Amino acid sequence: MLTHMLRAAAGNSAPAPSGAVVWSMTGNYINANCYAFAVGTGAAAWSGGGAATNGGASYTTGASYNGTTWSASTSISSARSKGGSGGSLTAGMIAGGGSAGGTGTIAQTYNGTAFTTTPAMSLACGNGCGGAGNASSFITLGNSGTTYPVTTTAWNGTSWSAGPNMVYGRIDGGSAGTGTDCLSIGGRDNVVGYFNKTQKYNGTSFSSSTNFPKNIGLNFGIGTSSSACTSCAGFASGATPTYNNQNYDFNGTAWSISVTSTCGNLYFPTGIGTSSSAVLQGGSLNGGGINPQTMANSQVLKSTAITGGVWSGVPPPTLVRNRGVGFGTLTAAIAAAGQLAPAQANSSTTDSFNGTAWSAASGTTPVSIGFTQGLGTSTAGASLLGLNNSANSPLNYIALYNGSAWSTGASNSIALSRIASFGSSTSACGVICGFTSGGAINRTTYTFNGTAWAAGNQNTLSAYAGCASGTTSSAVFSCGFNSAAALQVWSSTFDGTTWTTSGNSATGRAFLNGAGSSASSAFISGGNSTTTAASPVAASEFNGSAWASKGTPTVSRTFNHQTTSGSTAALAGGGLYVTTPVYVFSVEQYNP
Repeated sequence: MLTHMLRAAAGNSAPAPSGAVVWSMTGNYINANCYAFAVGTGAAAWSGGGAATNGGASYTTGASYNGTTWSASTSISSARSKGGSGGSLTAGMIAGGGSAGGTGTIAQTYNGTAFTTTPAMSLACGNGCGGAGNASSFITLGNSGTTYPVTTTAWNGTSWSAGPNMVYGRIDGGSAGTGTDCLSIGGRDNVVGYFNKTQKYNGTSFSSSTNFPKNIGLNFGIGTSSSACTSCAGFASGATPTYNNQNYDFNGTAWSISVTSTCGNLYFPTGIGTSSSAVLQGGSLNGGGINPQTMANSQVLKSTAITGGVWSGVPPPTLVRNRGVGFGTLTAAIAAAGQLAPAQANSSTTDSFNGTAWSAASGTTPVSIGFTQGLGTSTAGASLLGLNNSANSPLNYIALYNGSAWSTGASNSIALSRIASFGSSTSACGVICGFTSGGAINRTTYTFNGTAWAAGNQNTLSAYAGCASGTTSSAVFSCGFNSAAALQVWSSTFDGTTWTTSGNSATGRAFLNGAGSSASSAFISGGNSTTTAASPVAASEFNGSAWASKGTPTVSRTFNHQTTSGSTAALAGGGLYVTTPVYVFSVEQYNP
């Protein structure tokens, strides 16, 4: 189960900033929930209500956040969820929602200590209606009903009344802003399903704004109408889920790719704060046909000093793979084969990345290939050995890609999967430490010269699912599982003939990314690790004798794969989260 990781030439790298706004894990919420109400900021917030599952029984309990931890706090008057909320910790509003995610007319203001029930709303709302504003000015963004009406309900600090109609009726969308200046982001109706419409309210009327880059729903919204953030954590279209943790920012005019959140592919978490300082809690985790798992995880968005390199979001692919193969550069990349989200369907298709967007590319792999590693360029790349996903059996050949078509190359003397690969091109490459069809570790070196395979000396380390990088005359192998399936920190270097045991890395990993130009310049990231799996593990760089920590990815991925030279720039996407068997939909770029 591999992702694709691609490394660019040194000239494409960018200097690391001294700081960046990133998501990071913080204290867990008091219970697992989704569709909760929330008021406050990223440093001081209250959240409560919500439901144990989508459509399940709702809560009355609430909790306060102090910037670090959540603690039990004021409860709401009745159990409800899927309403709208907004405002500060001392002037908040929660409106609508029902006991099992239905509708209601109950609304309450919050002063930081207690809730006060307002007169009944003039129109019931719920089922994920959303809203924006505070205790003195609030508007619901979408009301419930079988026809998803365009009607809204407005609060002026004293009473509720009918508000102006939206351009598009919706539920289950994101909301950001104030009661007189706000955004409605995505959502769904009963005609087209989930859509990409952004609507802006100026205090008098609604108008269409810049469409979101894709159809979206079940997403959070934070910030203002001119500085908002949301996550593509919902559906791309129709009934097929494409849960995502890639964030997008809005500057009042256009949407742009942003950082990735860290909890996983969530839908309908609760977001509180601004586009540069926020806390996100709860939500349901889903993907790959797995039942939703409601989360208690909480994460905070804030400025953080960056040391050793920075990972940042880039546009995610249309098709999300694990057990795939990838190669190329930051501006000309290939991802192919593997298994596709959400149903883990075996694939032999090919996608390409031009530095801006992903698109379908020509050519299909000989079979659905997985548990392999690739190398080369977008017009001269290769997948080395690996697993036939459909037959669940290892392969003995190199698959070659010329920019338009795949072909089967020369056969090795033995079929291996879960291998580590190294090399500078499709005519000078090799594999080491793989799994045979009988489930045994094979640590023999096999090199390919463009025409034929040749067997060489054995590695000093007996492992599988590790990673390698470098050339056929100067390479390094690291990590992987030993014969007892224990994660290892070991590494060894290769001089073209012999392997020599070298320095240990800081963290034991398997199914990780590995890349580099020689035995004295290597880079690893991702993979299963011996540390707490919920948190991403820092990348590491090797100088020929010792490993040093580099930048930490925002996502805890496993089954990763890469090809590059040195620790210059990287591109990682797809795969599965370490903590749960759920697809990773985001793509990250690394710059030292």
